[in-house]
Amino acid sequence: MSHDRTHQLCVEIGELVAAQAPKRWRNAQVLRRQLGTFSTTLITYTSACSSEQTQDVDGLDELFHQLKRAEYKPEEGTWFRCHLEYSHRRKTYTASMQTFDREFPFGDDLQIPPWACMEELTMFPRHPKHTPPWMTQQ
Repeated sequence: MSHDRTHQLCVEIGELVAAQAPKRWRNAQVLRRQLGTFSTTLITYTSACSSEQTQDVDGLDELFHQLKRAEYKPEEGTWFRCHLEYSHRRKTYTASMQTFDREFPFGDDLQIPPWACMEELTMFPRHPKHTPPWMTQQ
């Protein structure tokens, strides 16, 4: 795991999010959920008048895959859910990555492809004690 690489990738993601942001945005929240190459991304912008707008941002897939690799710990795995918050005014971000979620990271409303868990375990091997039960039940 490389903290410098993680920071660099979070900054690059923030730059893309900012470059494609609506006018007068103040904050952006990025929620990425990923297993192997299957993923969902929700980006919510808050404007100066506190209204919210969701929007897609192109070019994030490879950066998030690199972020998963940068955060990988042998035998422990890497995150399933990544939450990033960016502030336009302060040029800062906060990050939260959940690696050992015991709960299914995609929620009940989304079906994941049957290959996603196996692909995740192939790309980022985990010791069984670090493998959530939902990964082996898929």
